[in-house]
Amino acid sequence: MDSHDRIIDQLTVARLNIEERLIERASVDPQFRQMLLSSPKTAIAEEIGLILPDDVSVQVHEEQPLRLHLVLPVSSAKLRFLTEADL
Repeated sequence: MDSHDRIIDQLTVARLNIEERLIERASVDPQFRQMLLSSPKTAIAEEIGLILPDDVSVQVHEEQPLRLHLVLPVSSAKLRFLTEADL
């Protein structure tokens, strides 16, 4: 596994941990669930302390029994990685 793959794996794990934390709180806190649906960046900032930049959008979808959601990961061709010079 090269360093590129390790970075992708670390980002994936971090994202899954954040998603799990948000879902867990939303499952027990109806007010937070509504905030997550209506103002996800505010809810994320409240729960995790992560302030997302204005150019990042967040969409939260509430599953319904007869509606399926499929989320495709970003293709690696669209990812930009920092070079040693960037660091």
